[in-house]
Amino acid sequence: WRGWYDNNWTLDLAVESITSDPVRGTAIVVGARDKLIMPATLRVSFADGTTRDVRLEADAWIRRPTTTVFIEPGRTVVSAELDPDHRLPDKDRSNNLRKAAR
Repeated sequence: WRGWYDNNWTLDLAVESITSDPVRGTAIVVGARDKLIMPATLRVSFADGTTRDVRLEADAWIRRPTTTVFIEPGRTVVSAELDPDHRLPDKDRSNNLRKAAR
């Protein structure tokens, strides 16, 4: 929270890409587009109607602007959404949801 109070930085997290490989599984790249970093929840939706919430700690963005979440092979990812419950002060929510290519 120091970056928010001391520096007036803003938070902008985004789902950058979703790529699938039948052998390696699905890679979901999440990026921090602004200076403020905070822990976040990534909700992954699957073709069978189930979801999985993945907790992304703030450490994921300290040394680099992106982090990759891997989903095991055999699961078909339909979409990925950051902060699905709108608990973070994300300045641009339009880039928080990405649907997987079919």
